Amino acid sequence: MMKKSLIFAAVLGAGIFGGAAVNRALAADDAAEKQKFAKQAITADTTLWTVFKIAQARDSKATVIVEGGVQYTAKLKDVGREFVVLKEPTGKEYFEVVVALDKIVAVELKAP
Repeated sequence: MMKKSLIFAAVLGAGIFGGAAVNRALAADDAAEKQKFAKQAITADTTLWTVFKIAQARDSKATVIVEGGVQYTAKLKDVGREFVVLKEPTGKEYFEVVVALDKIVAVELKAP
């Protein structure tokens, strides 16, 4: 029984410490991605997804205008392939807004 406990403890310890190493690697990847997007220029050929990744990397506020004219001004929490999550929109009673990329008609960004 003692042997099984030691083996379990060794496997559990390897999982915990291995997980920490994976988390550090993911954080390094995130930092590298953020740095890459922060330096990127926005041109007429830049995709909407890339515009949001740039704004997120620069920690810029964005004004997102959706179909129908509704506007949200906020910082970006998350940028996915189909949706963008805005955090703490200005003048709104809620804390996050999820907007479908295909419903966005314009984006205003503050210059870096």
